[in-house]
Amino acid sequence: MKRFLFFILCLAVASTASAQISVLVETFDTGGGNVTSTAGWGLDNTLQTSVPNSDSCTINTAAPEILTTVAFNTTGNSFVTLNFEHICKVEFFDNCIVEVSNDNGATWTQLTDTEYQGTSPFGAQGNKFSTASYPDWLPASSTAIPTNAWWKSEVFDISALVGNTAQAMVRFSMADGNGNGAAGFYRWNIDDIDIVMAPCELNPPVISDTLSILVGQIFSLGPFTLDFSITDPSGILFGDVNWTLNGVPQPTAYLSNAGGDLYQAFLPAVSDSDTICYTVVAADASGCFNLDTLAEQCFVATAGITFPYCDNFDFNTFWEDSTVSGSVWEQGIPNFGATTGAHSVPNAWDVDLTSLYQANSETYVVSPVFDFSTTPNATLSFWQNRNTESNWDGVRIDYTLNSGLSWQVLDTNGGKAATNWYTDNSIISSNLPAWDGNSGGWIESTIELGNTFNGQFAVQFRFAFTSDGSVQFDGFSFDDLCVTPPQDYDVGVTAIVKPSLQAPAGDTLAVEVTVKNFGANPIDTIPVTYQINNDPPVSIIWTGGTILPGNDTNIIMPTFISPSGQYDVCAWTELPNDGLLFNDTTCGSSVGVPLLGVPYFDDFDTGNVGWVAVAATNGQTLWELGTPGWGTTNSAFSFPNSWDINLTSPYGPDADAALYTPFFDWNNYVNATLSFWQNRNLDFFSTFADDDAVVMEYTIDGGATWSVLGDVNHYYSVEWYNEEDVFTNNNKPGWNQTSGGQANQSVWVKSEIDLNILNTVTAPVQFRFVFTSNAFTTTDGMSIDNFQIELAPAVDAGTFNYNVAGTNAVQLPAGSSSSLDAVFRNFGVSNLDSLNICYSVDNGIPVCTPWTGLVLPGDTSGNVSLPAFNFPSGQFELCIWTETTGDGNANNDTTCVDLVGIPTFALDFLNGFCDEFDTANIGWAPNDGFLLWENGAPAGITINTPVSAPNVWMIDLDSPYQDNMDDNLYSPFFDFSNAVDAEMSFMQWIDCDPNADAGRVDYSVDLGLTWQTLGVFNDPQGVNWYNNDLIFTTGEPGWDSQSGTWFESEYKLNLFNNYPNPVQFRFNFSSSGFGSTRDGWAIDDFCIEVPVPLSAASVQVNSANPLILPGPQAIQAEIENVGTTPITTLDITLRIGGSPVVTDSRVFNPPLQRFDVITHTFSTPWQASSGCHDVEAITSNPNATVDLNPADDTSFVQLCVFDSTRIFPFCTDFESGPQWVSLNAFDFSIPNSWELGTPSEATVSGAFSGANAWMTRLTADYDDTDSS
Repeated sequence: MKRFLFFILCLAVASTASAQISVLVETFDTGGGNVTSTAGWGLDNTLQTSVPNSDSCTINTAAPEILTTVAFNTTGNSFVTLNFEHICKVEFFDNCIVEVSNDNGATWTQLTDTEYQGTSPFGAQGNKFSTASYPDWLPASSTAIPTNAWWKSEVFDISALVGNTAQAMVRFSMADGNGNGAAGFYRWNIDDIDIVMAPCELNPPVISDTLSILVGQIFSLGPFTLDFSITDPSGILFGDVNWTLNGVPQPTAYLSNAGGDLYQAFLPAVSDSDTICYTVVAADASGCFNLDTLAEQCFVATAGITFPYCDNFDFNTFWEDSTVSGSVWEQGIPNFGATTGAHSVPNAWDVDLTSLYQANSETYVVSPVFDFSTTPNATLSFWQNRNTESNWDGVRIDYTLNSGLSWQVLDTNGGKAATNWYTDNSIISSNLPAWDGNSGGWIESTIELGNTFNGQFAVQFRFAFTSDGSVQFDGFSFDDLCVTPPQDYDVGVTAIVKPSLQAPAGDTLAVEVTVKNFGANPIDTIPVTYQINNDPPVSIIWTGGTILPGNDTNIIMPTFISPSGQYDVCAWTELPNDGLLFNDTTCGSSVGVPLLGVPYFDDFDTGNVGWVAVAATNGQTLWELGTPGWGTTNSAFSFPNSWDINLTSPYGPDADAALYTPFFDWNNYVNATLSFWQNRNLDFFSTFADDDAVVMEYTIDGGATWSVLGDVNHYYSVEWYNEEDVFTNNNKPGWNQTSGGQANQSVWVKSEIDLNILNTVTAPVQFRFVFTSNAFTTTDGMSIDNFQIELAPAVDAGTFNYNVAGTNAVQLPAGSSSSLDAVFRNFGVSNLDSLNICYSVDNGIPVCTPWTGLVLPGDTSGNVSLPAFNFPSGQFELCIWTETTGDGNANNDTTCVDLVGIPTFALDFLNGFCDEFDTANIGWAPNDGFLLWENGAPAGITINTPVSAPNVWMIDLDSPYQDNMDDNLYSPFFDFSNAVDAEMSFMQWIDCDPNADAGRVDYSVDLGLTWQTLGVFNDPQGVNWYNNDLIFTTGEPGWDSQSGTWFESEYKLNLFNNYPNPVQFRFNFSSSGFGSTRDGWAIDDFCIEVPVPLSAASVQVNSANPLILPGPQAIQAEIENVGTTPITTLDITLRIGGSPVVTDSRVFNPPLQRFDVITHTFSTPWQASSGCHDVEAITSNPNATVDLNPADDTSFVQLCVFDSTRIFPFCTDFESGPQWVSLNAFDFSIPNSWELGTPSEATVSGAFSGANAWMTRLTADYDDTDSS
């Protein structure tokens, strides 16, 4: 204090020599004589910092508006600062700048970020001010009106520009930056301009607590080291710490330089609970004695935390939370999802106690201060329960050694031993280590703190939670945190191994616990106790060996009788001289499940009898008993109750919830049957829809191991699994998607399976339903009802399998005689030695065959041959059944299947196949998938016109296609035995998403048992054949994207040349689970055409001269090879009016190839006479043999020859007389509009005389753009 008073005295003495001076002050309150301005500037008494006025101006589009100070003299003063108050509510694009002059305004220099010492982004915004300079100026609102709360102070160091200058000036200039004027913005208000000069620099030193600061409660009694960073360009003259103890001033603690910018002061030790307050003052060495003062800080010194330290957070503690963004740490009872409940009731610390955590969170909870100055090699431990997004969100622990000025991650570097320490080296939200994912309940984490903390007197820890911007889960809880020094003797129970989660009620069960030696010395004798519920404790003294420090061992305790229902198990150690009792005890729970007899039935409507639901580890998904009330799973099968995944809400992500049946007393039951009713609506649309599913498992060893019950193609089952590879459940089979087979189509269906896998089991049997889901789409869930186990009757036979024509095909050629084999099974408990096997077609007359032999219980017969039958045309039902005397269960006797008799079309060059789909269906069959191929008029958003009206085949004629489609349209069968070089063609319109959804064509040569893709991408055998070589939903080529219109695809079918077996095609449309609103795929005008092997066609015949006068005329004909065989010779005949004129023989060298066309001029001219004549050209005898397609051998034309007359004057009424000729006006061809006859139009009707007249179209309007 004495040094500071001496400094004040020196400052007073030196003030006349070095005082700073305000060389120009303008407050705009007394006339404004220190400034001049352009016309736009004027006083404003609505906004001010000094009453009553400020000066202000709005943007002018014509010219800049300028406010200029008078000249001022800074001679002898090298340091000058410009200070002013302002509100700049102008558009961002406008220019509000500050300039200075050192030559009385002759030249000006704009101030930049180099001179600026304020807090706005002045330099980043172009060295100018605008509404965007400060958030308080509401940059998003152009019409906001400023208030006096908006004033901001600005400082510029203009020493380098106008220091030691005789005629200095400052001006404020505002100009329109984008030509739109003020654009509704207010104006620039300026007040209290103050230009300060001095012979020495005017900036005070800067004091910062960059290394440590003592505030709040400090768990130390000192002495205390205070560290500060103090900087100034001129150096530091001195620094003092002025402090009080419990309000009483104490001797000043002087700051001494500890190197560089670091200055230290030392406060002496104090008593417990003393309050210390201190301020820091420092002066620079500029000669102007500029001062900076650090605001007063206070702290309370306490004796500190004693060790061992344990906190169960059930009462007020010294832990404090702070949040940067998003979620917050809360102390209380966690109550959401997997993070429900504390480790030691009632309280724990948790991220958002009752909700999901938030996106983009960064939140901390900070410990009190620990003093390890006399406590080396301590261990930190705590219990945690978490469910966060793996790889993205999580929690880490940081520590600080300098009161929070810097933090480091508490990791295992330096050889620190740890258990359950971090699960990810770098999560996305922090790029730092963390615990992420799901802990599966409460687990303990421990770490040896080691040398890093030894000797440190002010250590704090913090739990840091971070999350990214998407996908939020339950969060993170921690409880029962301890910091303990090494104990000489310390043991505790860390786990209860037995009893397991469930066991039959009334069974004698062992108790097995894990005990760990936490202490520093070996232990060979340990008292251990367990207690069931509130029963008397059971104690033993274990002497089974020696447990070394850090090791553990399992200890077997005396048995107990399992009670019925849920019960608690607690176990603990009672070691004498145990240094830490906090870790002695562990508790768990188990369920005594009743052992019930078989047969068994439960409709769940009279309460829960022995069923146990285990929630998913994330807590969001649970099998619940009651009336379902969510989405489409909203009722029981038998009112009112069923078991359901989340009765009144959707299931959660990453679920693994299980529902356990009672135990069943099994005693060599043979051929028992299990059944239940189910209603499910699981994820159907997403890419990963197959991942959400339910599987059924069984155990015969009390739950130690579990096996999947059945599979997708189980030999005797009904509605048993529809997915064979569930990713979320270790690739087991399961029920996924919906019980109705289509999106949101959940219906009650009965699932049934035989239990012959248990025929020889004598131990208790338990079943469980396991539901798992992925991290993405969630929906309604699954319900089960009317669970039943039935024993087999003494006699019970039933159909088991069949095959038709040696296959399991459902489509065969109509009219074919098909063999039929059947297999039956003995579902009873007695041997079978005789029965009848019968079948009928469409409920027709039964055909029965007696069987004799021997089939043991549970076994199946071999194939039993039944009389053949003829496959009807179209869809029909085939039913096969057994007839057995005394059969005790008729439900399994009969198997029915829908089959389709498909017509077969024989193909040859005379008989192709074309179908425009516009008449009755002649053999096309939609099948598989969602059965969305439809025949009719297209009515989609894009595909809404046919090629040939009115019908097409299309995926859903009037709605977008669905996700996850695999729908087929099957063609009739085709007989290619007499076909060579056939070609397929069809019109198609594709409208689907690229790369994922597509159509393609497959073929089968074995009656549909196997299928191959027809052709490849850009196949040379085809035209417009596939536009994508790999559709990822099918792994095959296909047509995808949007064609925008109809286009034709063609394919050469020479791979089926003279093929002996029927060939069938199918049009497959497949889609992904990504969702689409497009129409899909449509086809029209399907044809298979077989070319003629040998045929020549007369394409056309005509005169060589279009204007034909009487006399000899050359006649020409075009000849085309329309067969597949090259033609070397042929005959061609000219016939006029039905009478032959000439037959020419042609020789072709080289041969005339397929589709080649030549023009032939007949060797004998036609002697033309006036009038119109029928002219024919006829091909014959190609290659000196019979033309196989004579239908196209003849071409025809009517040629008209000009007539002449020598009678004048010439008059004709067109009833008779010389023939007139009508021709096209340009090419003289015959087709034109002039016709001879009786006009019959509305306006022109009848001839002028007689019956005939020439008219452009006798009975119709003339043609457009006619030239006749």
